[in-house]
Amino acid sequence: MGALTLCDGTGLAPGKTSLGGNRRKRQLDMGQHTDRTRSQHRHADNDPTSRALGELESMYPDSEWDAGDMGCGELVLELRMRLKPMRPGQTLKVTARDPGAPEDLPAWCRLTGHHLTYVDHPIYVFRRKED
Repeated sequence: MGALTLCDGTGLAPGKTSLGGNRRKRQLDMGQHTDRTRSQHRHADNDPTSRALGELESMYPDSEWDAGDMGCGELVLELRMRLKPMRPGQTLKVTARDPGAPEDLPAWCRLTGHHLTYVDHPIYVFRRKED
C-alpha cells in the first residue's frame, strides 16, 4: 500500500512538519514522485491545454519586443520594465537570441511569478502575473 499524499503534495498529515528519515525513504521507494517531479506537474504551464494556449498566444501577443543578443542581467531588467505597465494576464512575445536565455528566462519566471507560456528559442511568450 502506497503512502498517503495530501492535495498539497507534502505527504504530511495536517500539523506535521516532518516525515522522519525512514518514512520519507519508504515513501520514495514505493514509487512516489520526488518533490521536484511533483512541482513540475503542478506548474500550470506544463499541462497540454496551457501549452496549446501558449502556442496561440505566441501568434497573437498583446505586445512584442526584440531583445536581440542582450545578456541575462540587462535582459531580465528590461523584461521587468516592459511587463510592469501591462495588465495581469496580458502577453509579451520576446525574441531573445542570448545563448543563456533558455535557462535564464524560465528561472526568472519562477522567481518573479510571471508565466512563460511558450518557448521555442529564440521566441519566448510571457503572461504577466496577477498583482
